[in-house]
Amino acid sequence: MSIDAFEKRERALEIREKLLEAQLQKANGVPMLDFDEAMSELKALAHGKL
Repeated sequence: MSIDAFEKRERALEIREKLLEAQLQKANGVPMLDFDEAMSELKALAHGKL
């Protein structure tokens, strides 16, 4: 396996791990941000307001 293929595979596995974690949090009733709330927080972070 080439280094590029390995790195691509690792990135895909990291994304799958994050998705699984989010699915478990949602299944366990952890409060989630809706799209508008998430975008507001990201914009605030980008502008140094958080």
